[in-house]
Amino acid sequence: MRTREDLKRILQRIDRKGYKAYKDLEGEYDFLEFIVFIDHVQGDPFAFPSRVRVVVSQSVARFPGSLLDNKIKRIALGDYLTRQFGRAIKGCIKGNR
Repeated sequence: MRTREDLKRILQRIDRKGYKAYKDLEGEYDFLEFIVFIDHVQGDPFAFPSRVRVVVSQSVARFPGSLLDNKIKRIALGDYLTRQFGRAIKGCIKGNR
């Protein structure tokens, strides 16, 4: 598994390159408290969007057990976290990216 520093180096190397160069990002990156999985990178502006996952262990996240004790609550928590992640990303990007 690659590290956050590996991800940073790849991003610096492919900066301002074409879409094809971004395929180099695919893989797993260990950020110590969480792991980023870049499962699929968009091949061109009209292709299916990129797919990224972030996995945080329960020992780090420390969500109350009451939020995980049935399927509906797990789905609701996942939805909430996904929306918050999306909002955080929008705060870091420029334009329509």
